[in-house]
Amino acid sequence: MSSLLVIYHFALAKIDSFKFNRYYLLASLAFSLIIPTFQIPSFIPVSAQVNHQIDRIVDQISYNSKEGRQNEIIMAHVEGESNLEVSETTKTVISSKQFGKNSIHIIGYSLISLFFLVVLLFKMNKFKRLVNQNPNIKDYGFTYVLIEEKTSPFVFLHYLFVNAESYHSNQIENEILTHELTHIRQNHSIDILFVELLKVIFWFNPVLWFYKKAIQLNHEFLADKAVNNTYQNRESYQMLLLSKLTNSSNAYAMSSASTFGITKRRLQMMNESTKISKALSIKSLTIISSLFAFLVFSSSSQHLDTLSSLSGSSSVEAYEKLITEALGENTPFTLVLNKLDLENLRTTYNKLNDTEKEEVSEFPFLEAEVFEKLKELQHNEKGINLKFNFKNPPATKTINEEVWQYWKNSKNISLEIDDQPLAHKNLDSYDKTDFSFYEIEEVKPEGTSNDSEFLIKLTTHKHYEEKFFSSKKTLHTISSEYKNGDAIEVLYFTKNSTNQDQKVSSSGNNDKELLIKLFEGLLNHENKSYPDSKDFQIKKPHISSILRKNNEISMINIFKD
Repeated sequence: MSSLLVIYHFALAKIDSFKFNRYYLLASLAFSLIIPTFQIPSFIPVSAQVNHQIDRIVDQISYNSKEGRQNEIIMAHVEGESNLEVSETTKTVISSKQFGKNSIHIIGYSLISLFFLVVLLFKMNKFKRLVNQNPNIKDYGFTYVLIEEKTSPFVFLHYLFVNAESYHSNQIENEILTHELTHIRQNHSIDILFVELLKVIFWFNPVLWFYKKAIQLNHEFLADKAVNNTYQNRESYQMLLLSKLTNSSNAYAMSSASTFGITKRRLQMMNESTKISKALSIKSLTIISSLFAFLVFSSSSQHLDTLSSLSGSSSVEAYEKLITEALGENTPFTLVLNKLDLENLRTTYNKLNDTEKEEVSEFPFLEAEVFEKLKELQHNEKGINLKFNFKNPPATKTINEEVWQYWKNSKNISLEIDDQPLAHKNLDSYDKTDFSFYEIEEVKPEGTSNDSEFLIKLTTHKHYEEKFFSSKKTLHTISSEYKNGDAIEVLYFTKNSTNQDQKVSSSGNNDKELLIKLFEGLLNHENKSYPDSKDFQIKKPHISSILRKNNEISMINIFKD
């Protein structure tokens, strides 16, 4: 809308092509509404962005980063426990929070739209009451409404509102009547009603107010032109308009205006005479510029690298939508490879800038060689079912009243709320229902040997949602199931780790080679034999995995070499 209005202001608004201008302004509004729905085929190839870094330092193995937590998680997998199952409580929290957030937005938007609709209906009701409560005189194609108020004539739809005394004494100038009747004959009120209805729906868009002003002013130009064409006495009509400036403007006008600034502009345009050739050139240039804007703002403009800065945020949404569509029905943190549109995901990902790539859900398998192996797994004929499991948020916890009172009264505990220390260790300003989650850690106070102190980490509902649901999803494991009953669970969070205490940072190239080897191993698992390596010392970048075969469990480590 803004782009087309700028084109109008700098080109069409300065020439006397008022009829063309009217339809241009209305068409600009209409096209602005439908342009996002058009799908223009991409004709400029998207350059591949192959410099994406896959490296990620694993800051935490799970929500508790204490020493030895990695062993606990691995053992939980070996014993058949899965920390990827989403509890019913967590699912309820997800759905209820999303529903609540969306509901607030919908209710807020609807209330404001309702307000503007009521205002519009109130204005129209004022016209209706004027029509019903005052004498009506029908004429050719319109109706006089004789009102008692001392006001200049004004129109709405096919009604011409005039002062009753002025009408009966024939004091209304013919030029003024012709001006107002032009508004009626050309249905200018319909244009204004169209803009008013758009304001009800798109009240948050201030550009609509500028459109209304431009349309109203152009209506005045059209009516003035009709007067001058009829009476051929421009100077006399201009003096008449200046004399009307002393009258106060009426409170009912929706299609006409009589302020000094508007009248000054009207007088200027009466003196404007644009050559036909110049007007034709400007109109042609306007149409070409509008078509370019149409291409720029069509939904498929996201395919143009040159416009990536305009479509970045929508590309993030498109990327996350593709991820969401491939999630399991009952497992909202499990990505099913066979449901994933890989080509579209990669294309969308390549449109993101470096900052956006760090913020979206983790899927570091889109680099050329790794991507090809992933496609092989998706289209394999062996019936391999591959899933990518994101880190599952911890289930919400309810604080027992007895525990809550102990925390409030105890002096040997420290408190954190939303990852920030609570300086005064005072919970009196909080209620136990203010929190969705808590953790308890036993710590050694400095300067003591035997006494222990507990650190209570509390998480509010808002912070819980931001930390575990609104933030990016991070990969935790990759699971692969085979027709012969075998299953491999790749502990992706152990990638590049040599032991529990040390991480090995590898280059992007090494990471890529490791991922390629991983997918090759998953693809050819049924043809592989695994050596016994219980005593093997792991000193190279690797990914740990769990193999379930014939009801037996064993550990596998994948190395790039």
